Amino acid sequence: MKTISYILLLVMGLFAISCEKDPVDDPIDEVTYPTVQLSLEEGFNPDHVATLAVSLSTSFEEEVVVLLEEAELQTDKSKLPVSFPEEVTVPAGSTKVSIEVTANVDGLQPGDYQAAIKVKSAENAELGNDVVVYLNYTQEQAQYFTDLEVVEVLASDDFEDGIPWVNFDQDDARVALNNAMGGTREYSWSNSWGGACVHEGKSAVAGNNCLQLHWGGTVTLQGFTIDPTEIYQLELMVHPLGGVSGEWNNWAALHLFVFDQSNVWQTQGVRVRLSNNDPAGKSPALIGLDVWEGEEGAERADNLFAFSDKWQEYTVDDAADGSPSFWIPLKLVFTGEGTEDNPLVIDFHLNDKYIATRVLDDIHWFGDRMIGIQNSSDNEDLCRYDNFKLSVMRAGAGQ
Repeated sequence: MKTISYILLLVMGLFAISCEKDPVDDPIDEVTYPTVQLSLEEGFNPDHVATLAVSLSTSFEEEVVVLLEEAELQTDKSKLPVSFPEEVTVPAGSTKVSIEVTANVDGLQPGDYQAAIKVKSAENAELGNDVVVYLNYTQEQAQYFTDLEVVEVLASDDFEDGIPWVNFDQDDARVALNNAMGGTREYSWSNSWGGACVHEGKSAVAGNNCLQLHWGGTVTLQGFTIDPTEIYQLELMVHPLGGVSGEWNNWAALHLFVFDQSNVWQTQGVRVRLSNNDPAGKSPALIGLDVWEGEEGAERADNLFAFSDKWQEYTVDDAADGSPSFWIPLKLVFTGEGTEDNPLVIDFHLNDKYIATRVLDDIHWFGDRMIGIQNSSDNEDLCRYDNFKLSVMRAGAGQ
């Protein structure tokens, strides 16, 4: 028995010694992965190529493989077709790789487009907070008329006549254009509502007078009818009335294909709106277009260009008395009648800078094919117009 007990004690002792000598497993060091984010380095250049950066929060001892994919667009945007590498490798020890995104713009209609790219997943990295990039792109219509020369100045008016208009509201009243800036035709201004007059001290760049329109006033160019086979250039200085109607900035307007003696609420043709730059409204410093299309004459608004951030570039200050404090030089070059066989094409310029082109082919109601000048907002201020000039153009030798 003693021998057996001794053997058991010996075995247990050896077992205890063996357990004490077994090494304890060392804890594995936890790997800290960098975070990956996506950012815009450079927007689209003239070749329609933008540059994105795939960045790591810190370098890593192994390469990081990042997978990219397209994401959902923001609201009110059309999808921009783009091509980009779907797999990006950040080499070991590096923190950034730049990639190119190419927009495929062939065949795009004028409008606002967007591409959205995001990080789908990453190997050897965690996803950071900034993993989506939105790329915005505006497809502009190319300028249609590029090399024109004047055939004939039809008429002009600087409103510097000896006797200013006062309460110009008689149906049988006709105020002739003075053709002070050139003109071979005898046209006149007329309206049937007491909303037009010429006032002293409000000229755009020289002289003392300009045309003023009160709320709802419309002045039409009598004796002139737009010929849809001709190319016209219409130049006009515009001062939109100030203030805000409701939540929108007040505006002044010029209307093509206006009815004779019509008021501003007509529902045909093409209306060009110029808004003031009041920061209280939702549409400051804007040139927009209203067009009535189809057999039902459905109205469609097209905000061509907002220039609030470049206000001084597109306006001319009134150096005379500071009221109004700005004028917007507007120029339209246009031809056609708005049908599929003869589309209405308009180039828009502000202060001699090309803004946009629109091609309209579904206009059914032409009014009397006259030109109208309008005030459309209820405010104590007035729409003002100066230096009207209408010319017939033709393609130059280089076109």
